Amino acid sequence: MNIKKFLALVGLGWGGGSIYVMPYIKYVFYDQQLEIMNINNTQSGMLVTAYALVAICIMIPGGAVLDRIKPKTAILASLAATTLLSLLYTLTLDFRIAIAIWIGFGFSCGFVYWPAINKALATVGTAREYGRMFGTYYLFNGVFAAVIEAVALYMSTQFGDARTNFFWAMMVCTLGSAVGFLLVLLLYKDNISGEEVARSEDDKFKLTDVTKALKSPTTWMFAIICFCAYTVYSSISYFTPYLTAVHGVTPETSGVFAVIRSYLFNALALCGGLIADKILHSTCRWFLITYSIALCFIVGLFLLPDSITPIGAGIYTLAPAAVIMCIYGIRYTVMRELDIPKKIMGTVIGCSATVSWTPDLFMHSMYGSWLDKYGVGGYSMIFTYMIICAVILLATVTVAYRRAKRLGIYEKLKGSAA
Repeated sequence: MNIKKFLALVGLGWGGGSIYVMPYIKYVFYDQQLEIMNINNTQSGMLVTAYALVAICIMIPGGAVLDRIKPKTAILASLAATTLLSLLYTLTLDFRIAIAIWIGFGFSCGFVYWPAINKALATVGTAREYGRMFGTYYLFNGVFAAVIEAVALYMSTQFGDARTNFFWAMMVCTLGSAVGFLLVLLLYKDNISGEEVARSEDDKFKLTDVTKALKSPTTWMFAIICFCAYTVYSSISYFTPYLTAVHGVTPETSGVFAVIRSYLFNALALCGGLIADKILHSTCRWFLITYSIALCFIVGLFLLPDSITPIGAGIYTLAPAAVIMCIYGIRYTVMRELDIPKKIMGTVIGCSATVSWTPDLFMHSMYGSWLDKYGVGGYSMIFTYMIICAVILLATVTVAYRRAKRLGIYEKLKGSAA
């Protein structure tokens, strides 16, 4: 990897790590946000619901728009809009205004940003380097987001009152996306690899492709896998208020554990990819191993003794997160074992991605209502829902794995690798 590609990935990684910090600020600053904005758990969930509703509705149109502009232009516009919205939130901290801001985040983070990042990574490296480019990007993404959140956590303890602490923490997050804008502007150039990234007539969107994709059972297997994987991954964020409400961990310390779980553990995606590719030769097998282990850890949350120390409880929550992050970052590679035709692969990804993000439409509001109604008992309901989704995922992956073996897909993959 030459220096131009490395620097481009640094810029894209910082941009990707910073742009989602504010829309999902509750992952780290859950209790602080509730206190400063004087809102309940249900209202906190409504912010993510508003964001997801917009992001999902405009995802497919965003891909069409991206075909007409350069990835760099789309990424810069997304980062600039997110920075301005973040600054507005930091200056107001009002729930009614925040609803409008989170709707705005749906546009700035969901319209063209995700397809632009995928297209940008394809232009940084050649076709043979794409997996390496994405893995390195994901590593930088997690590390840089962790840096931003760590500095924000530090700032949240440096002033006299809670509102001032939260203001400066949010200002750090706002500056983080502004720095991401500058780094992408300076370090990333369109088409570094020199390869043309164009779409043939067969690759362009057609309504008939949607029909074919929806009729294919593999589309629905992939969608269920993505839905359940995202549900369990996103639910990990509720370990943050769980530690403070049930085990007496301070919000600041719980935030540190959240940074590790949600961002630093992104680096484990590279290890997971190597295990799936080099040792198991199957993402399905790796799914079965990781989610079986994660399922045991989640069940273990019901069995934690009352005598466990706050730090001990925090460390325990790192275990299921670490296992899940070993597979979450490479979840899309399961497509190769589903033997999805290349002609409809893009449409399948679009349909499945839309389904996989639907938990944000209802899950956070649902969790919030459970916590508001049942108090700490709501966490038992959250963990039960996680267990149900993990079991459904394991069952679906088992079907996919047996289907792949029956159709000889693994032999084909070994032959193409050779």
